[in-house]
Amino acid sequence: MATPFIDFRPAEVRKNKETYILYYVLDPTSDKLKRMRVRCNRIKNRREQLRYATLLCAEINRKLYSGWNPLTGEDSSAKKRLSIVEAATNYVHRKAKDLLKDTGITEMLESGMPSKFVKDLAGHRSLSMTERYLHVSDAKRILQANRVRF
Repeated sequence: MATPFIDFRPAEVRKNKETYILYYVLDPTSDKLKRMRVRCNRIKNRREQLRYATLLCAEINRKLYSGWNPLTGEDSSAKKRLSIVEAATNYVHRKAKDLLKDTGITEMLESGMPSKFVKDLAGHRSLSMTERYLHVSDAKRILQANRVRF
């Protein structure tokens, strides 16, 4: 599982028939954002509702940005938070590693190494998975076709 770097959406005040605060937080059981609503309808005066909702919204956002999650009830600021640059760098490194693995498998297959041997080296369960990496160039196909005698 990849480390999520977005674990909430900031709170905002919504006004329809009722005034409420809407925000999303990461549910640790499903690893998806869960919608949270706080209704402000106990106050009868609409202007006071809006004032109370604005203050409460600011407080919820302050807590969310400090690492609080209402679903777990704990402050997760102790865990390392990644900046966007760090998260992007980690992603690029993971993809580069995958690309090097793909290139290596392709080069081994194109050099004539037996598919079963490459399958074992790559850790694939089936030979069909290994053969997906066989991207033989057109020139090599023509050379191999010319070698075959009918």
